[in-house]
Amino acid sequence: MAQSKTTRLLDLIALLLARTVPVTKERIRTGIPGYGELEGESFDRVFERDKNELRTLGIPLKAYAIADRAEVSDPRAAARLGKECGYLIDRAEYFLPQLDFSVEEWAAISLAGPAAARLKDKDLSAALHSLMQKVLCQRPAGAAARPEVGLAPGQRADTAAESANLAKLQEAVRDNIRCEFTYYTIKRDTAAKRQADPYVLVYNGGIWYLIGHCHLRGDDRMFKVSRISGLKLLRSAPRFTIPGGFDKKQFLGRKAWQFAAGPPQEVVLEVPPEHRWLVKHELQDSAVWDDKKGIARIMVRNPDPFVRWACANWDRARINAPRELARLVEQRVERTRARYAPAAGTVRHG
Repeated sequence: MAQSKTTRLLDLIALLLARTVPVTKERIRTGIPGYGELEGESFDRVFERDKNELRTLGIPLKAYAIADRAEVSDPRAAARLGKECGYLIDRAEYFLPQLDFSVEEWAAISLAGPAAARLKDKDLSAALHSLMQKVLCQRPAGAAARPEVGLAPGQRADTAAESANLAKLQEAVRDNIRCEFTYYTIKRDTAAKRQADPYVLVYNGGIWYLIGHCHLRGDDRMFKVSRISGLKLLRSAPRFTIPGGFDKKQFLGRKAWQFAAGPPQEVVLEVPPEHRWLVKHELQDSAVWDDKKGIARIMVRNPDPFVRWACANWDRARINAPRELARLVEQRVERTRARYAPAAGTVRHG
């Protein structure tokens, strides 16, 4: 199955951000699955389009001469002169300076994310959405920085550290290298050492996941890459073999809540007619619909990402069952309302 364009571009970004020396075109071609099936002029055309698209998005992808690290404006002309060139993303231009906001301020900023999509001015909506994506990428990671809100979909924590992890994990997946890392589990609020055989990396809903065999649990598990720290590749350990029954295609295009993290449970959503088209578009084939009753039934194996989605779509869809999951969403929304409700006696202007 051909790799999606979005995944290919993200892989290219992760690869170039993780390197401190220019990466040649051949290394890029062999290091990214989406390019591996292309050769010669076919690869050149696709790579040129990808470079132009990233630059259009504001990503400072630059070419450099391998010999002296001088920036090159025209790599093709340099190649005709016998100069070998490589590529990097300028980290100083790519990352915003660190934003020094409090936990409460980060929570308030995160609430503006869904509002961008509801603006009538499409140009302003797109600009605000782009700004929110860039600002939220700077949100700090770790337990101390987690506010008790979950209304902003696709939030990314510590993008720079995650990029370094992704580059290592890509190598581990490609070469069947066992990994060791510390993993933070929200449900237990603990961090523990893990060793895992990485089978596949999946990008879903703005979040990277690692699917592999966890030696601590003795079973296949899903790991959120942003919760991985202290990642090491155990290159001296014997290379693992992926079990014959494992099919990585089953994880591509799936919703994050469909990844196995526990026993499956059926969630029943009630969706008003005016929002049904949008919710159908977001859920796609993960839901079974009863249009007469306005009900969607979804099998959820990983509640955490589904709760985040349900909070972000609180005004469009409500959970009818199971009641425990509905209460969890209601509690998060109420905490958010209480946090940002005007204090008694406060005069609201405008």
